[in-house]
Amino acid sequence: MATKNYRKFRRQGITIRSTLDCLIATFCIEHDFSLLHNDRDFIPFEQYLGLRVVEA
Repeated sequence: MATKNYRKFRRQGITIRSTLDCLIATFCIEHDFSLLHNDRDFIPFEQYLGLRVVEA
């Protein structure tokens, strides 16, 4: 699933710089976890795939 998300973003012209970020975000989305982060790579996951984040 992480690969599908990565490819989906690439087709839209969005580059996720870290494979690990893609795996983490996908895991959180699939398991309904919230993520505390300070990384701009997670923003597309929030905007387009519904990643929940914890406000610090």
